[in-house]
Amino acid sequence: FKMTLTPFTVKGLSVYRQYLRMLDKRDEARTALIQSMQYNPKATRNELKRLVSAHYTWLYKYDKNWLYQILPATLKITKNRSTTNG
Repeated sequence: FKMTLTPFTVKGLSVYRQYLRMLDKRDEARTALIQSMQYNPKATRNELKRLVSAHYTWLYKYDKNWLYQILPATLKITKNRSTTNG
């Protein structure tokens, strides 16, 4: 995502600062998730979501493509079917 603004106008400066804050928040959330994954290498997606929930939520909302690329693969859950005769 590239933004071409001329920050010499008041409106341009305001939008540019918002963009810079968004980049800072993105970097903070990415770093928190990566660190959590390094400290908990066997953590599932749900465990990571619980560990860094605010950052996970922000990434899900604003940086979903990156989030899904970095998260561990989803686990296939199979239900055991027990048959009871009787």
